[in-house]
Amino acid sequence: MRRVNHKLFAWVCSPLLIVSVALGLRLVWLFDHAPWYDDYRRLITDAPNPDTGSYHEVALVLLRYWNKPGQALVEMPEATLSIIIRAPGYPLIMAILYALFGVKPVWIVIVQVFASVFNCYLVILALRRISSPVGASVGGWLFALNPMLIDYTQMILTETLFVLGATLIIYLFAGFRSLPSPNFPRAGFGIGIVVALATLIRPSPLWLIPVFGIFGILARTLSAKARALWLVGYLIGVLALFLPWSVYNRVHYGSWRLTVAGELFLLDVTGQVLVKRQKPIHEMRAVLEAEAFALMRKDGLDPNRDIFERGRYYRAVSLQYIRQHLGDFAYYTLRGMFFFWRGTGEPPKTGGRWINVSSPVVELWYKAYYLTYIVALGVGLWFSWGAKQQRWWVALFAVTTLYFMLSAGCLAYPRFRLQAFAFSLPVIAIGLDTVRQRLNPRAA
Repeated sequence: MRRVNHKLFAWVCSPLLIVSVALGLRLVWLFDHAPWYDDYRRLITDAPNPDTGSYHEVALVLLRYWNKPGQALVEMPEATLSIIIRAPGYPLIMAILYALFGVKPVWIVIVQVFASVFNCYLVILALRRISSPVGASVGGWLFALNPMLIDYTQMILTETLFVLGATLIIYLFAGFRSLPSPNFPRAGFGIGIVVALATLIRPSPLWLIPVFGIFGILARTLSAKARALWLVGYLIGVLALFLPWSVYNRVHYGSWRLTVAGELFLLDVTGQVLVKRQKPIHEMRAVLEAEAFALMRKDGLDPNRDIFERGRYYRAVSLQYIRQHLGDFAYYTLRGMFFFWRGTGEPPKTGGRWINVSSPVVELWYKAYYLTYIVALGVGLWFSWGAKQQRWWVALFAVTTLYFMLSAGCLAYPRFRLQAFAFSLPVIAIGLDTVRQRLNPRAA
């Protein structure tokens, strides 16, 4: 009987089984959603999330005007805002798929489904560098069964590929911490490239770049020379991807700025705080944006020509109101941090006959998964802190999650949790190993 239980346990922990389940769930969801039917309307014009349209607009600009994007401002003026707030990584992938298969958005969804399956396997590989095979399997199952993550593979949004980038960061950090004598410049360069790539896909971690640099030089006990070599490699890796992006904007738009996504999001947060979340985001954006444009014209700038300079004025208008209503901003930021973790997440926005909002099975899946995840995360945080050699991972999760919570402000939608999801898995795996060690040292 003990041998049978051991075989069953080994089978449940098998990476092949976990990845197969991840593939099966995503394919079932894909075929139920069937995005190949009228894909342009369902995935772009009537997409579940309005952000999809802006990624599509930038993809078309890169596809048709890549060497003369200034012309796009004349022929596609509706794409101006999208150009300045969307980092080029995700739209570039879309543009490549459009060039290969035509403007058929369904191919983006198909690529994301298989990218998510590969991500599941990468989670297991990364966690095996950090914890035991059992801890790695638990992390793999939490990834494979995450319903909100699966739902977002069906939408043209950055969540799927950003989580893959975050997992790559964890994988490379785990290797750097575990190798006995790594090549420090090469290790730093690899992590820098991946951090920059994740930021090119979704610019939200832009201000985490120096934070990852600090964590890198504190990842293990090193001499001052080794830390310097790692940091130099890291900075070169980041600049290797950022400089072409910045130079491209300078040549074609007259600005070294990478994006104004953060400033526009701050403007949206400001608008929502001023009306206490009682009006739609786009209405308040129009009001505050008009103020920013008036300031630009006063300084002799044209908002429709000096498009990247909008960021300075978005920030100036926002900071003016933040200083006047500091208490309200503090309240709504704390409220947003609470809603960041509240509830099981957004109900499925895709699917079909089997997978939909009204399905009791899907509702149970969401609730059971989220309860399991929160309990596992709580246990992981409590016990992983006791493993002194692994506190680095706890600190990495805490800092990155706090960053995503604060930067979301009052607009902390549950889907923003996915940005921190990958960073929570090492904590859960380490915590589980610590519990097993205490309960049964020999088995652990």
